[in-house]
Amino acid sequence: MTEAFTVHALRGVLVSAGLLAALPAGAAPAAAPVITGQPQWQVLQVGQRAGFLVKADNATGYQWYAARPGSGPTAVPGGTAPFLLTAPAAQGDDGTQYSVIVTGPGGSTRSGTGTLYIGPNADGSPPDSVLAAAGDIPAARNVMTLAFLNASLGRVPDSQMFWSLQYRDGSGNTVKEAHSFAEKPYFDLPKVGGTRLYVYVAPDAASIGTGQKNYFDFLELNVGQDANNGPYWINMDTTRVDRWGLPVAFRLQCGDGTVVERGDDVGLFVDDRDVTLMKYQAELGSPWNAAAQQSWPYGIDEPGAAGFGKNGPYSGYYSSYIDEVWRVDGLTIPKPTNFLDLATQLPDLSGALNRHVAAVTGAFNPDGTLADKSFWSKHPPTSFYGAIPSNFYSAFWHEHAISHLQYGFPYDDDASQSSDVGCKKPQSLIVGVGF
Repeated sequence: MTEAFTVHALRGVLVSAGLLAALPAGAAPAAAPVITGQPQWQVLQVGQRAGFLVKADNATGYQWYAARPGSGPTAVPGGTAPFLLTAPAAQGDDGTQYSVIVTGPGGSTRSGTGTLYIGPNADGSPPDSVLAAAGDIPAARNVMTLAFLNASLGRVPDSQMFWSLQYRDGSGNTVKEAHSFAEKPYFDLPKVGGTRLYVYVAPDAASIGTGQKNYFDFLELNVGQDANNGPYWINMDTTRVDRWGLPVAFRLQCGDGTVVERGDDVGLFVDDRDVTLMKYQAELGSPWNAAAQQSWPYGIDEPGAAGFGKNGPYSGYYSSYIDEVWRVDGLTIPKPTNFLDLATQLPDLSGALNRHVAAVTGAFNPDGTLADKSFWSKHPPTSFYGAIPSNFYSAFWHEHAISHLQYGFPYDDDASQSSDVGCKKPQSLIVGVGF
């Protein structure tokens, strides 16, 4: 008896016994699900949520399972979709493994496991595997040494990571530098004034750019010198005021021994880009999830450029709250017509509107300036983004930043929440870029 005959005979027995439905003549058996993308490991700060994603062909159903250290897998309630957003992580969740059984007409398949790790640094800063030790960097002949580190975890080669910088030299000539990480991983930085340091992921140098369909990001920096040939100094930050395009973090080494790190936390470097987008959408919900699709997979745009601006589908998101604030605070200045874009520079009012803490009688003068000088001590960061409407775009990037410090909107430095840092006699600046 041939193997083929044996299989068909067995099928016939099962059909006769009513244990298997008969197939139409000539029909092939249904294919079992095939997993094409396995759940990946996650690194979190305590209180953050993990996002696990499975990709499968021929799949019609999903059930996720979690196995805490020392325990077997148990079904995750509600975990019945390709993407799973976990509950906020506690320290005891370190090492928990997540897997999913994918079902389809032809059977079921169990995925591999993705492990949830609590990061080694409580502030979310990347370990030295993401930001290399400053001692490995050549000494500067000018102001300081820039070092560019590929922190894509093998997703992108050094030859497809680029940086660019434009500035005026001491003679007033415009200098443009643009190199791959492979070509020039170090740069002896002179005094450049205020400028932007751009980073890119692209197939070649001719493809780098800052368009809607480019992978890019930037840091803001100002490198100058005190009067009478005094010490050099630097002031800089990472920023999400315009968009998020690439995971970026930096380590600044100062002449007095101070080392400071800012930027995206280690979790964003570990996450696959698809997971970052899905986590953003799942955590924020509507209408933010739709707005996030505008520039994906190249980045996530700030609200005013992603549907929340004037004439956009979500332009009325803040309208009722703005009316309330103007009434409660007795404001006489024009109301913003674009997304929280005030006609004059009013940092405190801008910050309070974005964070949904502005509707407080006596907090502001009629012209929008701060009346209560103790306002920010009465409204600490734990009270920010606590109600709708809030700038949840900004809240997300703070949540996933080193020490939760980031520029999420203009004037986000109010209440000491920005990623802005500075020092005199800077020695080195390591810039880690992921994908």
